[in-house]
Amino acid sequence: KSLQVGYDFKKLLLKDNKLFSSLRLSVLGTNIFTISDVKDFYDPELNANNGYAYPTQKTYSIVLNVGF
Repeated sequence: KSLQVGYDFKKLLLKDNKLFSSLRLSVLGTNIFTISDVKDFYDPELNANNGYAYPTQKTYSIVLNVGF
């Protein structure tokens, strides 16, 4: 349901840069997929009795962590 992928830029790549001491880039996704044999618009993870309601939201984020 969720996935996080990140990369730390090593100090070797940042050694000529006097501004940053560390740098990390991450991409996150939540509610990316649901595995189910149910067809149509029915969402098996909803609390509704018949399963028909507003669908679960997919969320994607890009995160940049910078150390000075």
